[in-house]
Amino acid sequence: MTTYAEIRNNAPLWPGVMDRSLLGNRQAQAALYLADMAKRGKWSTVIRELDRGDHVVDVKAWRPGGKTWLTVLHQAGWHGASVDVASWLIEQGALRSQPDAAGRTAFDLAVEHQRSAELLEVLQPPPAPLDRDR
Repeated sequence: MTTYAEIRNNAPLWPGVMDRSLLGNRQAQAALYLADMAKRGKWSTVIRELDRGDHVVDVKAWRPGGKTWLTVLHQAGWHGASVDVASWLIEQGALRSQPDAAGRTAFDLAVEHQRSAELLEVLQPPPAPLDRDR
């Protein structure tokens, strides 16, 4: 039997649920906890939560019910996380081109907060594969 993962060619799922009521209680609690820890710059806790292997939280997810659409990578740019932390988040699937509600990427927030050149280099989104008309 063909699995769902095979059908989607093992591509990562998009965790685009914003309405908290659409999530199970465990998933909502875990996502809120992850968002809180990222907002506080508690990177060892963020990494531990994302590295648990149970896939309850996703590195690309926003705070459920949140209005700013900040991901953990946005928070890393805002707080000036280490290059190792930002690189790890990207390796786990964080998207450097993912905008927040204001259209800012993690790179944009790092620039706004005058973070290190090394962090900016890691957070720089890749060039768009399509030209502007497409």
